[in-house]
Amino acid sequence: LMRAEEGLARRFPNRLHLDDYAPEELARICEMASRTKHQREFEPGLREKLATHIENFYWRDIAQQNAGLSVNLTERALDRQIVRIVSQYPQAFAVPMGRADE
Repeated sequence: LMRAEEGLARRFPNRLHLDDYAPEELARICEMASRTKHQREFEPGLREKLATHIENFYWRDIAQQNAGLSVNLTERALDRQIVRIVSQYPQAFAVPMGRADE
């Protein structure tokens, strides 16, 4: 935006550069989001495994999404957990239908 509008660069001469989060920091954000938003705890060692996973598979996405990547990964993991639970216990989540004789 600053490059597109020359006047903005002149009016705002100071620039602030924020480094991208490291995979370890993103994994910590995932753990915090999991705990605070979804009341889920990480098992021991999961944060380190997640940091490695983020580094190996999401390194291209870090610059674009940054902390949003952590939120998205956490929400996707929770969605998958819900699907696993529902598919494992379908009777517990079945919606009762009206009886045929009603």
